[in-house]
Amino acid sequence: MSKFTLVVLGIALLLLGLLIPELPEVVSGGP
Repeated sequence: MSKFTLVVLGIALLLLGLLIPELPEVVSGGP
């Protein structure tokens, strides 16, 4: 379970790392 939790947290951190830099671009590029 601990390994599964670490994998999920790692994926979540990677997704956040990819989304955070794009958020300002989406907001500024919005209508």
